[in-house]
Amino acid sequence: MAKSNNLKFSSVKQKAKEANETEVYEFEDGTTLTFYPTFSPSMIEDMFVDIQSVLQKVGDELDLNERTLQKYVLYNVIKYFTHLKKQLKATTLTGQINEMSSLIDSGYFEIIINEVFDQKEISKVFDFMSKFTAQFTLFEKIQKKYESELESLELKNRDVFEKLKASKQE
Repeated sequence: MAKSNNLKFSSVKQKAKEANETEVYEFEDGTTLTFYPTFSPSMIEDMFVDIQSVLQKVGDELDLNERTLQKYVLYNVIKYFTHLKKQLKATTLTGQINEMSSLIDSGYFEIIINEVFDQKEISKVFDFMSKFTAQFTLFEKIQKKYESELESLELKNRDVFEKLKASKQE
């Protein structure tokens, strides 16, 4: 009889623990960066919630081209998956764009994105965003269909609703 290879919760906990381990990268100038080599789904989601919050504060005035938006997401990847989160404290889009510009102009942005982080992990971030956007779009379509169906039912049953109102008033 074959031995069962069922998933054990202890294995789940070990894998989750591994996702929260950090490593240290040393730059050519001798400075170091502590980072998460594995991007956990919960940290990706937290990062995305933070991005949404900042962008919602800007509202309709948001005017980011696709290239800047991609860099902004990567700035947040650096923020969330390195020790720099404690130092990148801006809470407004303008402040965060200024911090991002400093990282880019210093040359560290490109090194961190291209050499420190595994590109598979960065892809996980953009995959998450794509799935979230697709789900949001689907929910919007479902909401519109629901509203349309409700309106149709209300029109079909208008006389029933009017009779109910009239009987309540009596």
